[in-house]
Amino acid sequence: METCSVHEYFLSVVEKMDKKIDIISERQIILIEDTTHVKDALDNGLRKEIQEAHEEVINLNKKLDLAVDKISTKYQGVEEFKWFRDLANNFRNNLFINTLKLAFMGILVLLLLHFGDTLVKGLLKSM
Repeated sequence: METCSVHEYFLSVVEKMDKKIDIISERQIILIEDTTHVKDALDNGLRKEIQEAHEEVINLNKKLDLAVDKISTKYQGVEEFKWFRDLANNFRNNLFINTLKLAFMGILVLLLLHFGDTLVKGLLKSM
């Protein structure tokens, strides 16, 4: 079967286009395989990093729980002596008045010591 020159030209163009399409499809297949490989590597890497971060968060949570338990225990110990802190704070807040009270009580003790025997002798004589 003979073909005319125009058809031969078109056949050669179609053959060239077919070869180019084959080359393009081969490149496309390679690109798809590479893309899939990269995607799988990223997925596996990210999954591993997420799992490591999750484990770190769990460990941090355990450490925080231990720290909170220690602080809670110490706070309970401090709360047992709240009565003493309140007393000391009250004394500090009213320091001037408390100092005057102590001075007055000291003067009373000195007066009792100084005049105590004359007071006792006077009471014993009246009886």
